[in-house]
Amino acid sequence: MYRLGREEAEQQYGIRFNDVQWEKLEGIVDRLEMMAGEEGEENKGDEQTAALDQAVFEFWVAILKQQVAFKVYVNPLLHFTAVLGINDETGGWAQAKHFTASLAGLVWYGRVLMLEHIFEGEPEDPEKVTIDMVERFKEEYRRWLVDGTHTPFSTMIRWMSYGKGFRNKESGLPTVMWEESRKAVRYLGQQIKIQEFRDAVKAGVDEAEAVLDELIFGQWEEVERSIDMGRIVDSLMYEGPDRSFMTNEKNA
Repeated sequence: MYRLGREEAEQQYGIRFNDVQWEKLEGIVDRLEMMAGEEGEENKGDEQTAALDQAVFEFWVAILKQQVAFKVYVNPLLHFTAVLGINDETGGWAQAKHFTASLAGLVWYGRVLMLEHIFEGEPEDPEKVTIDMVERFKEEYRRWLVDGTHTPFSTMIRWMSYGKGFRNKESGLPTVMWEESRKAVRYLGQQIKIQEFRDAVKAGVDEAEAVLDELIFGQWEEVERSIDMGRIVDSLMYEGPDRSFMTNEKNA
């Protein structure tokens, strides 16, 4: 884009840069040219790489911190994101399950970059975080990183919701899948570890026993020995008013 020039890039490819973004892009090119000109000076290599990293970082922050209205493709990131929605092989649209995954990745990385930007120059020690730092983060978060803010984030979140609606309508997609390790399952893409499920059940039982112990004045441990819990018949379904395991004849 830089080689073409700002106006020619828009004319040929439809991609646009505002003044700040183009200035940051120039900064990247300047750093690359400096690195090429100083090739062989090893003592400056790390400094130049760090400077290039900073230039790229500032460029992306400039792209993320742009408000858009109806014409969202004036933002370079949203332009690129829209291109990702095209299937190269068919020339049609990419499937929702592939496109939403790309969107999720862009949103995740964008949040990391914005988090770094908001706390740039601040101490990394959590104990040194001040109220002013937290309030600044909240202000920046509400302005750039939430839905309804007319930003790249807001637009991508809306597209993800739209794509998720299509994904839910698609048939033939497994909703529950075992991971190869057999130590976790995936439900609609979310990982559920078997050990965590067991821990949750155990925590539920422990909590229930604590309540029972309180109900019978600390005597649950003694009473429990007189009850064969394996013989108790119960249902997880609602069976009507005044119905419970206590009214089940099998538990007489």
